[in-house]
Amino acid sequence: MRKAKEMALCGVLAALAVTVMVLGGVIPVATYCTPLLAAIMLIPVLEQCGKKLAWAWFVSVAVLASLLCPDTEAAILFWCIGHYPIVRQDLNRIRVKALRISAKLLVFNLALVLMAALMALVFGLGQVMENLLQDGPWVFVLTLLLGNGVFLLTDQVLHRIGAIFRRRNQ
Repeated sequence: MRKAKEMALCGVLAALAVTVMVLGGVIPVATYCTPLLAAIMLIPVLEQCGKKLAWAWFVSVAVLASLLCPDTEAAILFWCIGHYPIVRQDLNRIRVKALRISAKLLVFNLALVLMAALMALVFGLGQVMENLLQDGPWVFVLTLLLGNGVFLLTDQVLHRIGAIFRRRNQ
Protein backbone atom coordinates (compact mmCIF):
# COMPACT_ATOMS: atom_id res chain seq x y z
CA MET A 1 0.00 0.00 0.00
CA ARG A 2 2.88 2.38 0.79
CA LYS A 3 4.44 1.91 -2.67
CA ALA A 4 1.13 2.78 -4.32
CA LYS A 5 0.93 6.03 -2.34
CA GLU A 6 4.51 6.89 -3.27
CA MET A 7 3.90 6.22 -6.95
CA ALA A 8 0.67 8.25 -6.89
CA LEU A 9 2.48 11.16 -5.24
CA CYS A 10 5.26 10.99 -7.82
CA GLY A 11 2.80 10.85 -10.70
CA VAL A 12 0.64 13.74 -9.52
CA LEU A 13 3.62 15.99 -8.74
CA ALA A 14 5.30 15.05 -12.04
CA ALA A 15 2.14 15.99 -13.93
CA LEU A 16 1.95 19.27 -12.03
CA ALA A 17 5.62 20.06 -12.70
CA VAL A 18 5.25 19.33 -16.43
CA THR A 19 2.12 21.49 -16.53
CA VAL A 20 4.00 24.37 -14.89
CA MET A 21 6.83 23.96 -17.40
CA VAL A 22 4.44 23.93 -20.36
CA LEU A 23 2.39 26.89 -19.13
CA GLY A 24 5.62 28.78 -18.50
CA GLY A 25 6.23 28.78 -22.24
CA VAL A 26 3.29 31.15 -22.64
CA ILE A 27 4.89 33.92 -20.56
CA PRO A 28 8.38 34.89 -21.85
CA VAL A 29 9.66 35.99 -18.42
CA ALA A 30 8.79 32.59 -16.97
CA THR A 31 11.72 30.94 -18.75
CA TYR A 32 13.79 31.11 -15.57
CA CYS A 33 10.96 30.82 -13.03
CA THR A 34 9.25 27.64 -14.17
CA PRO A 35 12.27 25.32 -13.85
CA LEU A 36 12.73 26.51 -10.26
CA LEU A 37 9.04 26.03 -9.47
CA ALA A 38 9.16 22.56 -10.98
CA ALA A 39 12.29 21.72 -8.95
CA ILE A 40 10.51 22.81 -5.76
CA MET A 41 7.89 20.14 -6.47
CA LEU A 42 10.67 17.59 -6.15
CA ILE A 43 10.96 18.20 -2.39
CA PRO A 44 7.88 16.17 -1.33
CA VAL A 45 8.96 13.34 -3.60
CA LEU A 46 12.44 13.38 -2.09
CA GLU A 47 11.16 13.53 1.50
CA GLN A 48 8.43 10.90 1.11
CA CYS A 49 9.90 8.50 -1.43
CA GLY A 50 13.69 8.78 -1.19
CA LYS A 51 16.48 9.53 -3.62
CA LYS A 52 15.86 6.65 -6.01
CA LEU A 53 12.31 7.70 -6.87
CA ALA A 54 13.35 11.37 -6.77
CA TRP A 55 15.91 10.72 -9.53
CA ALA A 56 13.29 8.80 -11.53
CA TRP A 57 10.87 11.70 -11.03
CA PHE A 58 13.46 14.23 -12.18
CA VAL A 59 14.32 12.30 -15.34
CA SER A 60 10.68 11.72 -16.26
CA VAL A 61 9.75 15.39 -15.76
CA ALA A 62 12.83 16.52 -17.70
CA VAL A 63 12.04 14.22 -20.63
CA LEU A 64 8.37 15.23 -20.69
CA ALA A 65 9.26 18.92 -20.41
CA SER A 66 11.71 18.53 -23.29
CA LEU A 67 9.00 16.98 -25.43
CA LEU A 68 6.07 19.19 -24.45
CA CYS A 69 7.46 22.54 -23.33
CA PRO A 70 7.34 25.23 -26.04
CA ASP A 71 10.28 27.03 -24.40
CA THR A 72 13.41 25.01 -25.17
CA GLU A 73 15.56 27.19 -22.94
CA ALA A 74 13.37 26.46 -19.90
CA ALA A 75 13.53 22.72 -20.61
CA ILE A 76 17.32 22.85 -20.88
CA LEU A 77 17.51 24.84 -17.66
CA PHE A 78 15.41 22.20 -15.90
CA TRP A 79 17.76 19.47 -17.16
CA CYS A 80 20.70 21.42 -15.74
CA ILE A 81 19.39 22.56 -12.34
CA GLY A 82 16.17 20.60 -11.72
CA HIS A 83 18.11 17.91 -9.88
CA TYR A 84 19.51 20.38 -7.36
CA PRO A 85 17.15 19.48 -4.46
CA ILE A 86 18.53 15.92 -4.60
CA VAL A 87 22.18 16.98 -4.82
CA ARG A 88 21.55 19.60 -2.14
CA GLN A 89 21.14 16.91 0.51
CA ASP A 90 24.67 15.67 -0.11
CA LEU A 91 26.09 19.20 -0.25
CA ASN A 92 24.48 20.05 3.10
CA ARG A 93 26.60 17.36 4.75
CA ILE A 94 29.68 19.55 4.30
CA ARG A 95 30.31 20.88 7.78
CA VAL A 96 32.27 24.04 7.00
CA LYS A 97 29.77 26.70 5.91
CA ALA A 98 32.13 28.50 3.50
CA LEU A 99 33.00 25.23 1.76
CA ARG A 100 29.33 24.22 1.62
CA ILE A 101 28.31 27.51 -0.02
CA SER A 102 31.28 27.34 -2.40
CA ALA A 103 30.36 23.78 -3.40
CA LYS A 104 26.74 24.82 -4.04
CA LEU A 105 27.85 27.77 -6.16
CA LEU A 106 30.27 25.52 -8.05
CA VAL A 107 27.45 23.09 -8.85
CA PHE A 108 25.23 25.95 -10.00
CA ASN A 109 27.89 27.60 -12.17
CA LEU A 110 28.87 24.27 -13.74
CA ALA A 111 25.20 23.77 -14.55
CA LEU A 112 25.14 27.20 -16.21
CA VAL A 113 28.21 26.35 -18.30
CA LEU A 114 26.59 23.04 -19.29
CA MET A 115 23.37 24.86 -20.17
CA ALA A 116 25.21 27.42 -22.34
CA ALA A 117 27.12 24.66 -24.12
CA LEU A 118 23.95 22.66 -24.75
CA MET A 119 22.10 25.71 -26.06
CA ALA A 120 24.91 26.78 -28.37
CA LEU A 121 26.24 23.46 -29.63
CA VAL A 122 23.38 20.98 -29.52
CA PHE A 123 20.23 23.05 -29.91
CA GLY A 124 21.61 25.87 -32.05
CA LEU A 125 20.48 28.58 -29.63
CA GLY A 126 23.79 30.42 -29.72
CA GLN A 127 21.92 33.67 -30.27
CA VAL A 128 20.95 33.68 -26.58
CA MET A 129 24.63 33.91 -25.62
CA GLU A 130 25.30 36.47 -28.35
CA ASN A 131 22.50 38.66 -26.98
CA LEU A 132 24.05 38.49 -23.51
CA LEU A 133 27.49 39.42 -24.79
CA GLN A 134 26.45 42.12 -27.27
CA ASP A 135 25.82 44.72 -24.55
CA GLY A 136 29.31 44.28 -23.19
CA PRO A 137 31.10 41.94 -20.81
CA TRP A 138 29.95 43.87 -17.74
CA VAL A 139 26.31 42.98 -18.49
CA PHE A 140 27.28 39.32 -18.72
CA VAL A 141 29.16 39.49 -15.41
CA LEU A 142 26.28 41.35 -13.75
CA THR A 143 23.81 38.74 -15.02
CA LEU A 144 26.03 35.96 -13.69
CA LEU A 145 26.34 37.64 -10.27
CA LEU A 146 22.58 38.22 -10.06
CA GLY A 147 21.99 34.60 -11.08
CA ASN A 148 24.25 33.41 -8.28
CA GLY A 149 22.40 35.64 -5.81
CA VAL A 150 19.03 34.29 -6.92
CA PHE A 151 20.44 30.78 -6.65
CA LEU A 152 21.48 31.37 -3.02
CA LEU A 153 18.01 32.74 -2.26
CA THR A 154 16.48 29.68 -3.94
CA ASP A 155 18.65 27.45 -1.78
CA GLN A 156 17.21 29.15 1.31
CA VAL A 157 13.66 28.71 -0.02
CA LEU A 158 14.34 25.00 -0.62
CA HIS A 159 15.65 24.71 2.94
CA ARG A 160 12.56 26.33 4.42
CA ILE A 161 10.08 24.39 2.28
CA GLY A 162 11.84 21.14 3.20
CA ALA A 163 11.72 22.06 6.89
CA ILE A 164 8.00 22.87 6.68
CA PHE A 165 7.32 19.63 4.85
CA ARG A 166 9.29 17.55 7.40
CA ARG A 167 7.55 19.27 10.32
CA ARG A 168 4.09 18.58 8.89
CA ASN A 169 4.90 14.90 8.36
CA GLN A 170 6.11 14.23 11.88
